[in-house]
Amino acid sequence: MKNPKFQNLNLEVSSILNHRGGDYNEVSTYLMIYGRIPSRIHLMNTDCRKLKERIEKDFAPKAEQKVSISRVVDLESQKIEEDDLLYFLDDEILLCLDTNRSRSRILFPENKKEKALELQVVAEEYKAKAEDKVYINLISRSVNDLNTQSLEIQVPDSNIADNYNDDFLPVHEHILKRLQTKNDKGIVLLHGKPGTGKTSYIRQLIKEVKKEVIFLPPAMAGALTEPGLISILTDNPNSIFVMEDAERILVAREQEQHSPVSTLLNISDGLLADCLNIQIICSFNTDLSNVDRALLRKGRLIAKYDFRELSTEKAQKLSDKLGKNRKIDRPLCLSEIYHPEDLDFQVSEKQAIGFQNSLN
Repeated sequence: MKNPKFQNLNLEVSSILNHRGGDYNEVSTYLMIYGRIPSRIHLMNTDCRKLKERIEKDFAPKAEQKVSISRVVDLESQKIEEDDLLYFLDDEILLCLDTNRSRSRILFPENKKEKALELQVVAEEYKAKAEDKVYINLISRSVNDLNTQSLEIQVPDSNIADNYNDDFLPVHEHILKRLQTKNDKGIVLLHGKPGTGKTSYIRQLIKEVKKEVIFLPPAMAGALTEPGLISILTDNPNSIFVMEDAERILVAREQEQHSPVSTLLNISDGLLADCLNIQIICSFNTDLSNVDRALLRKGRLIAKYDFRELSTEKAQKLSDKLGKNRKIDRPLCLSEIYHPEDLDFQVSEKQAIGFQNSLN
């Protein structure tokens, strides 16, 4: 006999889709069905196709309901396949398979943790080979709320030692170690004049650190004070929250109750931080003295670094390595080294394509 909890499931899921601007929220789905907030296990690089076969073979007799939120075209087989699959299993366990992003999630009541861990062991048997592609979750605005859209970004091959001054290497190693730590929190502040490599470095970090990355565009700085942002972060715990050109966000707080800085403080080192385990990366061009001092407190700050021009010697070595064939007699920004032809448009009309912005 069909469980009455699932009689109106399709209608309810439709309302969730509208609320999320085309994406679904499995936590809201679980809360709607079972009437409680679930514990969660997140698994990256899952071969969801093979795990789907295993679930439907060995767990199908136990499954109360299976829902396919969407259908996509597999690029290899050119066949339409189910995606965003939800399996409602016994013991109020919900398994979510995101084939497109090779990600699976297990939602469960805390008193059934052992059962959820058994399912986790099964899912981990289907670990997929990590792709070289790099993605960010771009925050955007729908009619009713904030939502995220997964976008691939390009990360040009580069070398930290070649592109930055020697004093940056120990800072980089510390940042990388902390960002690779599971369930950590804190803030990384990257500042300096345009063209010194802040954005390029953030891209390298995103590539090396295997965590979900939430990206807030500069034009949406005001979203920091909206409740919808917390919903996005709670859906993506143990992730990295990136903000570029964050000058307006980081400056000293105004005397209003809900300022962007107050939100960052709560996310990075407040009670909310203990639940979310979100690490924050902010880049900006203003002087560090203009930043709210509370962001620099020990225990909250992971690292800070002032990006400057590459020293004359290192700039010459990098230029030679790039085959630029020029004599350098002063410190230069990365943008000046990689694109010397762009410095005098009367001499050359050549335009570099798609890489200048990565050197901010």
